Amino acid sequence: MRLMVLIFIVMGFWRILFAFPPYKTNFTHLLSDKGEIISNTLQPTYAEGLQIIFSGKITLTGVLERNDNYEEGSYYDELRFYPDSNLSLPFIYSSYCFQCDENSIWRQSTKDIGEKRVITNPQLFSTLFKQLHFGVLLINRDTLLSKLPQPMRERIYGASAVRVRITLTDYGFYGEGDAGREAWAKALEILPISNAEISYYEGEIQEDRVLFSLNTKDSYVNLRKTPNGEILTPITKEAMAQGGMIISANYANGACEDFGACLNPEKGDWFEVYYIPPKTTNGSNVRFGYIHKSQIREK
Repeated sequence: MRLMVLIFIVMGFWRILFAFPPYKTNFTHLLSDKGEIISNTLQPTYAEGLQIIFSGKITLTGVLERNDNYEEGSYYDELRFYPDSNLSLPFIYSSYCFQCDENSIWRQSTKDIGEKRVITNPQLFSTLFKQLHFGVLLINRDTLLSKLPQPMRERIYGASAVRVRITLTDYGFYGEGDAGREAWAKALEILPISNAEISYYEGEIQEDRVLFSLNTKDSYVNLRKTPNGEILTPITKEAMAQGGMIISANYANGACEDFGACLNPEKGDWFEVYYIPPKTTNGSNVRFGYIHKSQIREK
């Protein structure tokens, strides 16, 4: 079935509207209260530090969202799965209490074997679980992008989503309160069961400017679709002064913490950016692309 793109405008400023990780999807209207768990063999197997690791897999329905998640001045391209509102994935919000002596369930259902704490009684251990109320980060994102509906294959300044039936394995989580909680998994199969939707950000350019300038004797540099690939648009020095540019920290050799770290030669020769043309007020006009590192410098 050919997927139709529905374009939505999210009111607000240019800043991303959630902390890390996001508490909920930008597409709550896509969540169903009649979701299904088709099959489930997930079992907690061991604990390592604050992490709980599962064996088995689960197939269920929900919303798959691609979004640039903001953290420490940079943007990280992520895929997250949100279970339907009537479904639950296991989670323990405050796992730092696991090893407290007074936690009798912990003592009765686990045992130290080597460097791991093996879960010997999964059924008893599972009584600690609460419902996961935020998204599951898919750790094999790069292998999944080509399998997504076309509207979700391109990176945008906003978010895109589709309802899916999905099979997850390698499920795990850790909990350290609001700042550190996270759940992750690997997606084995993804079957879209709705049209794809796109949501662009709109508003005035404020805090998302990155303080760097163009390092060229010419009046412009080229923004390219891929490293050394097709030219999307020239960016003039005048446009840079009036517009803006945003660091995108998604690199093959690992994310970088700030602009200076992104210029490290180990990160490669090309810099990922969002270019915001002058007087831009709609995310659909923001261009994502690559600039050679020799063409930019810190102010």
